[in-house]
Amino acid sequence: SAHAPHLRRRGVHPTEGPTAMKFIAVPLLAALAAPAWAVNVGHLRARATQSAQAGDAVAAEATARATPQDLDECLRVALRFIHGPKAIKLVKELAVDYCAKSRSPEERGIVCPPFIHSVNRVLDSRPDVGIVTAEGFCAIAEERMLETRGATRVSNVGSGPLMNFTISESCPKMLEAQMSTTHLVSQEHAPDMWYIACMSQDCGHHLPSRTKWCNQNHPPTHSMWICESARTFVKEQTKLGGKPLSGADMCGLYSDFVKELSVDVEAYEHIMHADTVKRMPVPNEADLALRSTQLVNDAGARDLRAGAGDPVLSPMHTHRSTGAGSQVAKTVLSMGFVLALFRL
Repeated sequence: SAHAPHLRRRGVHPTEGPTAMKFIAVPLLAALAAPAWAVNVGHLRARATQSAQAGDAVAAEATARATPQDLDECLRVALRFIHGPKAIKLVKELAVDYCAKSRSPEERGIVCPPFIHSVNRVLDSRPDVGIVTAEGFCAIAEERMLETRGATRVSNVGSGPLMNFTISESCPKMLEAQMSTTHLVSQEHAPDMWYIACMSQDCGHHLPSRTKWCNQNHPPTHSMWICESARTFVKEQTKLGGKPLSGADMCGLYSDFVKELSVDVEAYEHIMHADTVKRMPVPNEADLALRSTQLVNDAGARDLRAGAGDPVLSPMHTHRSTGAGSQVAKTVLSMGFVLALFRL
């Protein structure tokens, strides 16, 4: 697939080889056409997930793969902040601290926030108590970074690479066809509607209303993780509620989602692969200074907490301390014996 010029071409995508799969999707968007679709949204989401998971193992095999060079470059950096097996929650904090300490004050406030966001995004599907090594982190992160390109390939939504993604004219029409007669959807239900539209690939909304299955021979255009990430983004953007959204409003939200992905990917590749940053949003001076200071303060606070426990003494130090303690004990006993003689 096409990439912006500054985002280097990494990994191998299935359309570059013979890999193809038969993707099965249920006509979920057809079910959404009823005005009362929101009543059954939980069931529809479950069907969408089940449908995608039916071919998910094949999709994972067929989607973009990180090259040995990608993994090697990532590992060289990851080993600087992940030393041995670590809990997922701790790895997120270590990534924050590494970026804060390794960047200049000017760069820190620009690159570290989206880098941190990218690390959280790729690891959020894993339990915080899970354990990962530097090698495991890179295997997860590199796969997810390549999967982000799939966000631009959701059918009837838009086209172009991450940094230059453009919403197509078909996007509002495709969504409004699945809404009620008012062609509006509540902000409460917007996240689920985007999730289901995304999970239906390029199949569900073309089906006759009574068709149960859709069979298509083509490589998967994007992963289930992209749909879950889109739903999370839209949920965050609509959490305060407000007026119902039109098809154009919904497509605008997806455009913002892809833009955020592109910034996260660029920050990640700058930190982990030393790629040049060219289109990173730059905050004003006050916000930039505040971000930079906050990152350094947070890293320092974690260092203090990490060092607040009892010091771990070396065996030699422990041996010497024990010897000194024994000598003091002998002296005290001797003095007690002398005082006892005087009393006699």
